[in-house]
Amino acid sequence: AIMSNHYHLVLHVDEQLNYQLTNEEVCERWCQLYSKPVLIERWLSEEISSVAETNAALAVIGGWRERLVDISWFMRCLNE
Repeated sequence: AIMSNHYHLVLHVDEQLNYQLTNEEVCERWCQLYSKPVLIERWLSEEISSVAETNAALAVIGGWRERLVDISWFMRCLNE
């Protein structure tokens, strides 16, 4: 419902489905809205040369996975 000074939403967040997504699927969903960092591009194309880079890429993807089910993050993006 949209009012003159605020709105109301009904959301369903499927956390179980989110945790079943592969890391590649998380990247695909996230990058539909946001630009892809160079590190993630390199990780997706398997051009990573060190364990540290792999761990950094997986940490970024893990953060995106958490944000995909975070209602506060969704509202922030919606309000933007």
